Amino acid sequence: MENDKCSKVELARLGAGACVVEDQVYLWRGDSDGRTHVNDLCVLDLNSTGTLRRVRTDSDNLSQFPLGSCSMAICSIGHVIYTFGGWHSDKLYYSRSDLVHALDLQKMIWREVVAVNPEVRPGRKDKCGMVENLGNLCIFGGYGYRTSHQEKEGLFSQEPGGFLCWTNELHLFNVQTREWSVPECVGTPPPPCAAFSFNKIDQHRVLLFGGRQCYGRVNDVHILNMDTWEWSGAKYPIGDLWPSPRSFHSAVCLRDPNSGSTRCQKLLVLWGMDLQADPINDIWLLDVDQMKWTQVSCLAIWYLHSNTSCSVVTMCCRRSTCLAQY
Repeated sequence: MENDKCSKVELARLGAGACVVEDQVYLWRGDSDGRTHVNDLCVLDLNSTGTLRRVRTDSDNLSQFPLGSCSMAICSIGHVIYTFGGWHSDKLYYSRSDLVHALDLQKMIWREVVAVNPEVRPGRKDKCGMVENLGNLCIFGGYGYRTSHQEKEGLFSQEPGGFLCWTNELHLFNVQTREWSVPECVGTPPPPCAAFSFNKIDQHRVLLFGGRQCYGRVNDVHILNMDTWEWSGAKYPIGDLWPSPRSFHSAVCLRDPNSGSTRCQKLLVLWGMDLQADPINDIWLLDVDQMKWTQVSCLAIWYLHSNTSCSVVTMCCRRSTCLAQY
């Protein structure tokens, strides 16, 4: 395997995907400069000095590589990293993807995971959320193209004067059977949205915060129970302190290593884009149990477009909080 240091120039990209597997942070970094099939993966070892290195990946043929894309969804199941969607340039035009790719971390080989029922898959989109659930990829929301098989009222919100739309469609993809399915949800889901944070706070629940909807950016909190497929509806935290509406922010689940629990105790939310499309310079902590926000002092602005979190980290321990663009 070929390893190279990642220079600052190489890091100057937009909309990269990041995923944590054990003590490694994997950054799949594609931008929209007209290149397709970008073979560019960087790895940060949390147990070492924090050196970011580039590793070589391979595939059986060139078409098996994911397109060099911005704002794809990414997560891991075991020692395999999966990506879905994203916005990319194919030299002559810009497009969005509806494909699933997998990277075997033991062989460092990419492959496209071809669905047996592609007629059920989501539309081509980017800026959606994706988490693992019982061997499935759970994919929600995003911005892109309407799917002809999903005409249920309220699933899409068309951009005024355009052909792209926000969506709140929810899909599952079984990585073993390669089947798409659409769970029947109950409760009140978020309106069609994109560029939100989508964090798994325990084995059964996902917390969605913020994002961009058709009428603007929001600061709502929604929780999805993946056992019952019930949406909580907008949850309004206790107290007067509350982050301003935003999208393209970062969010990381924090766990206490001494508690013995894998449940997320606090959600760290960083930066983002405000209602005027300007960068936001603040950091917040949400107590997940009490639904109470606390603002964290922020000394300097660090703004990256399409910015979100990749990792679940521990509190009060030697590991770093790892953030990356999404």
